[in-house]
Amino acid sequence: GVSLVMAIIPAASDTYGSTTGWCWISVQEHPELGNAWRFVLFYVPLWLVAGYNLKVFWFVRSELRAMFTRGADVTDGVQTL
Repeated sequence: GVSLVMAIIPAASDTYGSTTGWCWISVQEHPELGNAWRFVLFYVPLWLVAGYNLKVFWFVRSELRAMFTRGADVTDGVQTL
């Protein structure tokens, strides 16, 4: 789904180019549009994933801190065989 849309967007605006280097979005014919697609299709998802990771880290940290603050045993809720 998302990968297909992200692959179709540069194709629709004719900004695909040769792979001279590591980026397949060309800035030769349409420099402003090519740079915009590079930013939108790489950096925006990168920062969204980084923000999500930070949010999950913060949630786990706060849950662990709350658990230890109220004196709960780490093994509470763990069943032994």
